[in-house]
Amino acid sequence: MKQGAGQGFIWITLMLAAVLAFVPLPAFAALVRPAWVPLFVLCWVLISPGHCGLVFAWLAGLMMDLLHGSLLGQHALAMSCMALAVSTQGRFMMLACWWQQSCVVVLSIGLYELVVLGVGAVTGQSGLLVGTTLLAPVSSALLWPMVRFFLSRLGAVLALR
Repeated sequence: MKQGAGQGFIWITLMLAAVLAFVPLPAFAALVRPAWVPLFVLCWVLISPGHCGLVFAWLAGLMMDLLHGSLLGQHALAMSCMALAVSTQGRFMMLACWWQQSCVVVLSIGLYELVVLGVGAVTGQSGLLVGTTLLAPVSSALLWPMVRFFLSRLGAVLALR
């Protein structure tokens, strides 16, 4: 498969994650909504570091900035920090068992949420929900084994390694 086709598929999965991030949910379910886009970015950075790196994470963050209508660069900075933290631990993540990977996912997505919250606080944005900031990393970590399994299988089929 051509490299462009694989890269296009990665962006399609990222668009799917963005759709999942904006699906309307009841109030109780919205509190535990996983951070879908950061979770998919995290997975692609680990599965295919040659195709997906800091620029990929930054562009995905810009996409989130546009979709959220937030300060341009807020999610891009957070996504880049998360991708940098995870890419330095890539070998460990590939060799670790699923629960150790889930612990790193909690910390990484927690970092993402903390940077988004911090930039929002510095710029005076209102409407920041601390409860969702604390629950999103945990719910994302619970879904991590399933997301990693499916995306790594798709990456293997498309020869994205």
